Amino acid sequence: MQVVQATSYTGVKQGGPSIVTPALSAILVKQGIEIEVIGQIWPNDQPVDWPESIAPQTIVTTDLSGFGYSKSLKRPLKDAVKQADLTHSHGLWMYLTYLCGSLTRAFHKPHVITLHGMIEPWILARSPKKKSLVRRLYQDRVLTNASCLHALCDPEAQHLRELGFRTPIAVLPNGIKLDDFATLPPQDTLSKRFPILEGRKVILFLSRVHPKKGLLHLIEAWSQLSLEFDSWQLVIAGPDNLGHRAEVEQAIEAHNLANQVTFMGTVNGTEKLAVLSAANIFVLPSFSEGFSMAILEAMACRLPVLLTPGCNFSEAVQAGAATEVTPDAQSVQNGLRHLLELTDSDRLEMGQKGYNLVKANYTWDQVGKDMIDVYQWCLGGGKPPASIRLPK
Repeated sequence: MQVVQATSYTGVKQGGPSIVTPALSAILVKQGIEIEVIGQIWPNDQPVDWPESIAPQTIVTTDLSGFGYSKSLKRPLKDAVKQADLTHSHGLWMYLTYLCGSLTRAFHKPHVITLHGMIEPWILARSPKKKSLVRRLYQDRVLTNASCLHALCDPEAQHLRELGFRTPIAVLPNGIKLDDFATLPPQDTLSKRFPILEGRKVILFLSRVHPKKGLLHLIEAWSQLSLEFDSWQLVIAGPDNLGHRAEVEQAIEAHNLANQVTFMGTVNGTEKLAVLSAANIFVLPSFSEGFSMAILEAMACRLPVLLTPGCNFSEAVQAGAATEVTPDAQSVQNGLRHLLELTDSDRLEMGQKGYNLVKANYTWDQVGKDMIDVYQWCLGGGKPPASIRLPK
C-alpha cells in the first residue's frame, strides 16, 4: 500500500502535529506501508527531525498570512496523490488541505484527514469571521468529501457531528514510543545549566507558548502559591507562538515572579529529556487540545499531571494519573496546591499510574495497526474497524 502523508506542520514551532506525523509515518513504514511525505515549513522555523526511514519532500511556504500558499506545492503533491493508493493529510485551514481535497477527488483516491484538534470550539471562536469564510470557501466541502476523518478522542468526534458532518470518523489517539523515554539524563542535568534550579523541585510546563495553553492563569495561580512553596520552581519550556511569550513575561513581572519562574524556550532531543528528568509535576492548563503529545510524554516519564477538560484525557484522571481543573486561575491554584501538598511517594505513585496507562493503551505500534485497518477499509470497504464511528 502506498500512502501520502501531507502536512503543513514540519517545523519545531508547530507543536503536536510536527511530532505526530514523523512518528506515525515511521511506524507505518515499519509495518509495511510505503510512505511519501509532502510537507511545508515557514521560513522562520526549523525542521523537526525525521526517522531515517522517511525522506520528506519539504516546501518552504512563501505566504506569511497563515494560509500557507506556495505555488511550488501543487506539482509534487499532485504527482504523489496520483501515484499513491491513499492520501492522509494533517490539520485544517491550510492551502495544503484544500489541495489534498481537490486532488483526491480529481484522481478518485481515498482521503483521510487528521484534524489535530483544529476545529474545536475554542479554535473556532478565534478569528471567527476568517474561519467562517474559509469553511464556506472550501473547508467544509473537503471534510464532507473525505473518505474518513480522524479524531483523536471521542469529544472531538462528537463535536464534528454537532457541526453537521456525516463523514465516517475514526477515533484513534496519538501514540508514543516508550523506548525514547526509557533512559533519562541525571535529574541534576538541568540545574547545571540553570543554577537557580539547584536544590529545587520543578513544576514543568512543556508546550507551545500560545494563548490557548492557559499560561496566564498558571502564572496567576503560581503567584498565590510560590511563597508558601518556596522550594519549587515553575519552568516554562516551548516555542513562542503569536508573540504570547511577551504577554506571559509581563504577567510574571506584574506578579514579582522573576525568581520563581524560569523560561527555557524551545527544547528538543536530549535537552527535552533533561527537562522532563528534572520535573516533579507536569502542568497543561489548556483551553483546547486535540490530544496532547506533551501529556503522553510526561506520563511516559512517570510525572503526575495537572490538566483540563480541554485536554480531552479523562482516562488519565480516571486512572489516578492526573488532577483535572478548569482553565481559570482559582481552579488551577487549587489543583496545583493539591499536587504540591502530596508526598513524594504519592506523586511517584500517580506518575507510575500514568506510565502504566500509556504502556497499555497509547503506543505507536498499536495506533499504527489501527490506522492501517482504517486505510484498508477506506480502500476496500467491508466491515468497519472498531475505531470507526458511522453517522446515525
